[in-house]
Amino acid sequence: MKKTTGLIFLILLGSMLFSQISNPIIFNSARLDINNIEATINANGNLFYTPTDTSNFELGYEFPKGSGKHTFFNSTFWIGGLNENNELRLAGELYNQVGNDFWNGPLSVNNGLVSCSETTANQWNKVWKLSAEEIAWHIQHYRDWGYIPTENIASWPAHGDMNLNQSANLAPFVDFDNDQIYNPMNGDYPLIKGDQCIYFIFNDVKRLTE
Repeated sequence: MKKTTGLIFLILLGSMLFSQISNPIIFNSARLDINNIEATINANGNLFYTPTDTSNFELGYEFPKGSGKHTFFNSTFWIGGLNENNELRLAGELYNQVGNDFWNGPLSVNNGLVSCSETTANQWNKVWKLSAEEIAWHIQHYRDWGYIPTENIASWPAHGDMNLNQSANLAPFVDFDNDQIYNPMNGDYPLIKGDQCIYFIFNDVKRLTE
């Protein structure tokens, strides 16, 4: 298990308009588009661009929305820290040119060791896009006869898989009936900030190759 005594948190904003992408992994994504910006958010935390195959990509930060003008090429997380031996450990990506440092999904913890299987990473190659309006509609109508919640409300990842030793509580939610179990048909609903959100979970537990 990696231990850190210090934390460096850096968001790297790339303004390059062209870059050769040698071996991208195609992650699911959604677009944050509530106001005058349209921004692509990928399931592995990579922001504002989406590889479409081994040599092409889609620009994904448009301002003003609908103008065809793109301010950023790419933004990604660089997260590092010092371990107990004062050694620097860093996870950071640059366009996924040679590999990946971040992977989808929550961690499993077994006897103090953390892991994330390929099966888990594939299952969590997903984002949940929700709006405050969508949640308000759910709150008003979940008692209605024949009501069916939207897919992102119904599948909100509030809990990990305890059979895989994942965390019991993941995505935040309002527990309307106070039973500590997410059930939208009992009035529970995702807890988000602002008018729209895109939620995803990723980790850096695998071998870092970028």
